[in-house]
Amino acid sequence: MTAPPPTGEIRGGGWCRYLDVNGQSQFDGVVVQIWDGNGCANRSWTATSSSQLVVYGNKCLDAPSASTGARARIWSCTGAANQRWNEPTVAGYWNTYTGARVIENSGTYVRVRNVGSGLYLDGMGRTANGASIGQYSDSTSVNQRWKIVAAS
Repeated sequence: MTAPPPTGEIRGGGWCRYLDVNGQSQFDGVVVQIWDGNGCANRSWTATSSSQLVVYGNKCLDAPSASTGARARIWSCTGAANQRWNEPTVAGYWNTYTGARVIENSGTYVRVRNVGSGLYLDGMGRTANGASIGQYSDSTSVNQRWKIVAAS
């Protein structure tokens, strides 16, 4: 029996804040930011077997370009490479891909690599509520550490 996909808030390793859809909007193109956790729907993400991070049931974490620093956003799920954050295993929801693990619900902070750009989800050195996140080249910085935790 396959375990259900991990679902919860995605917490950044460099601060005690979570991935958050700005203004609780469900429109394509809305930026993803960091914010204190509170269990709202705009902070509840599911890591799917197709390597997507989904919010609201049909919006995916999306990298709008392959450029370093491109701000993460939500977009209707298409399955495109810019909406996939690593490759899943047959047995589970995430695996090792070029040396980096992606989000899992084991309680471990891990890095998240965009399949399309090859860049990593990054807090970009920002720590305040409302700060946008983006993608950046491979780093050992805590800005690239994430984990799914139960909604607070």
